[in-house]
Amino acid sequence: MKYITVTQQNKTDNPDFFKPNNVGTHKGVSTLPNKYKGVVKVDGGYIYRTDLHTQDGFFDYIEPTYDSSTQRVGSVIFDAPNSIFTKEIIDLTEQELEQKAEQDLHNDLAQQLADKRIADGVDNYRKLQAVIIRKYEAKEFSANTTNNRALAEGIMEYFSDNVSMITIGDWTVAKKKLLTAPSSQNASIVSLYNQVKTKVDEYVLNNY
Repeated sequence: MKYITVTQQNKTDNPDFFKPNNVGTHKGVSTLPNKYKGVVKVDGGYIYRTDLHTQDGFFDYIEPTYDSSTQRVGSVIFDAPNSIFTKEIIDLTEQELEQKAEQDLHNDLAQQLADKRIADGVDNYRKLQAVIIRKYEAKEFSANTTNNRALAEGIMEYFSDNVSMITIGDWTVAKKKLLTAPSSQNASIVSLYNQVKTKVDEYVLNNY
């Protein structure tokens, strides 16, 4: 990345290149133009005339290092002693430091809350899967082996579609999806659905 300070002279010499830029501003370019001040075809174009770049005012941009806890970066400036462009480093005011501390605390708490919702979701969904497996193995869905498997797979698919999003912390989405009950009159499935719906409803009520 290189920058150049826009002057009236280089706007005059290169009107197309500097057309949108105001005099006194700094223009950044990731790739130098192949045409500049009339230099068009010299070993591929101006971009390869490295002997002209600094002479014409193109200098490297160097990202500054700073302490983000007490400082922030400002606008692009030209560091003449080092012949580079960089950004000015500005010390945060007392008010900005207080606002930053408050925002950092808010972000930390928000992240902790998000992490907790995800962890709770993963834990509860794993337990739900275990319950379905135990009920299947005990033939609680049906004494008939074929029906037992079909019902177990059906309720597992239902919860996968309507509850699995709690594993990424989306409990409120699961709450809305659970408004539509599974299309089954099987007593074990109805009971399991009611238990899960109650659990999700209570979690949303207590954590949102």
